[in-house]
Amino acid sequence: MIMKMTNEELKKYPFPNLMAEICESGYSICTIGDHMGLGSHCQEDDPEVWGRLRGDIELSAHEAIGLVCLFNCTYEYLVSSELSVVGEKSVAYYRWYDSNLEREYDIKASDLGYKILAELREKPYMYEFMKMAIGLNEGEIKAATKMLTELNSRMMSDIIKSNPYEKNETMRILGKQCAIETIWSNDKLKKQIDDIQEAKSIHIPPEIISDFFMLGYIHGKRIERARRKK
Repeated sequence: MIMKMTNEELKKYPFPNLMAEICESGYSICTIGDHMGLGSHCQEDDPEVWGRLRGDIELSAHEAIGLVCLFNCTYEYLVSSELSVVGEKSVAYYRWYDSNLEREYDIKASDLGYKILAELREKPYMYEFMKMAIGLNEGEIKAATKMLTELNSRMMSDIIKSNPYEKNETMRILGKQCAIETIWSNDKLKKQIDDIQEAKSIHIPPEIISDFFMLGYIHGKRIERARRKK
């Protein structure tokens, strides 16, 4: 498949509409060569085919008619030395627009199909859900999608509500810290905390101790920065 070209690039060829048709149609050089009567086993860099496309070799009427049949267009249009355009796009772009959209959709659908199969292999419990979804019509799919979106939103809201580090601004600040590892990996500090709890006959969960420790650390840093500014 030949990469698409700009109008300026197409105009460099003796038959710019022909090149535009090849680019937009997605036909291979093998297919092009076959309809030109040059054989059905041409390579993508076939010198005979490219020689005619570039104008190095004369394109015969017989070869041109074969391409007219392939692209289903007029002879005059295909072998014109002027690029036919509508606005800023070539005529070929619009002639193949619907086909290219359909091809793009098919590629995306195929990729999605492979992803779904891979997910089903890893999550066989989704099989019954997918089997049910296939039987739904468009309206039912939209309603199910809306319901799942709302359910997901509620679940995320519940997670946030159950997360103490989303309760207020102070907790959000503490939630961005990693004090618990700092404290409990320091044997000396851990011993001192245990001494305090033993002396006062209390037991405070480690995560709460970490929060108070980090809050004191943050305020200590703020006080130190304020002093330096003075």
